[in-house]
Amino acid sequence: MDIQHSAPGVTTSLDGDDLVIRIERDQASPLISILLHSKFSDGPRMEFLTNPYVNMLLEALMVTNDTTEYMAKREGMAEALASTIEFVEAWAERNGMSDEAADIVRSAIYPYSLT
Repeated sequence: MDIQHSAPGVTTSLDGDDLVIRIERDQASPLISILLHSKFSDGPRMEFLTNPYVNMLLEALMVTNDTTEYMAKREGMAEALASTIEFVEAWAERNGMSDEAADIVRSAIYPYSLT
């Protein structure tokens, strides 16, 4: 199967069993926005909130455009994320994970920090 495709600043191809995605630095911001909206949409989706791959991709994209510290320290995020934090805490409690809720919340709200 040949899937070599490209869009401005992004190319994809198959290399054996690996999907290779090349992203130009100036395309990092739009992709960060897409990933953040998948996590923090109007109705947070737990599969995006707690998925380590989403966080890994966010971190890699933020490193390329030097926004890691900026995103972590954005003012007002504690207020903005209050409903998401409540959602995650309630989900953790319903699933018998109340002791792990703090870790789940930290992972879910990445790349932001409440401190």
